[in-house]
Amino acid sequence: MHFSYSTKVEVSTYPNGNIINTNCKNYFNYLAYSMFAILILGVSAVTITFNKKDLKMRNLSSTLTLRCMSFQMILANITFAIVVWLVMISASFIMYKNYMFSVNGLLFLLNSFVFSMAVLSISLLIGNLVNSKNAMSAAANVVSLGCCFISGVFVPQAYLGDTVITIARFNPTYWYVKANNEISILVNYSKENLTPIIMSILIVFGFTLAILAVTLVVMKQKRIRNY
Repeated sequence: MHFSYSTKVEVSTYPNGNIINTNCKNYFNYLAYSMFAILILGVSAVTITFNKKDLKMRNLSSTLTLRCMSFQMILANITFAIVVWLVMISASFIMYKNYMFSVNGLLFLLNSFVFSMAVLSISLLIGNLVNSKNAMSAAANVVSLGCCFISGVFVPQAYLGDTVITIARFNPTYWYVKANNEISILVNYSKENLTPIIMSILIVFGFTLAILAVTLVVMKQKRIRNY
């Protein structure tokens, strides 16, 4: 039997093609592990150094107030986190080029930036809890690998069990990956489709504020014990 009809098939990978969406989603998902490892090690190393007794006593004898020193430390860590974020997303502009300026690409960038602030708050907390570089390295490995394994970075969330998903919901990495998954399949930019993504990003931001508040309490308690 011979069919005389023909159909023209066109495969598009930009701006909403599945190939670029999937590759970009995987890139930003794996970025979570790198962000955890770099920020925890970098922030904790500086925090441990400044918490050493000799250096701390020297700083306390200066004219700067504790509030001013704490503000400068937080500002320096935020600057470090932003620099790390900029370096890590730069590769996405090389690999995906103009796609990063589409709505999907900008949402990936926004989600990763908010997540980097959440990781920074976790790094500050760890830096004020550990007292040695060995403990710092152990914490970096456990937290980065643990959070990524149960949240869908290495294993897709669709393959994770209900118990694992329930535990992962108390982890900002889960909501970060969830938002990336939703961004990768976003075609219609209606309010109904954008709302779940924005909600996930806001939840990650909520984790940032909550963990930062706990960190400030820990820092205050350490100052009281030192006095």
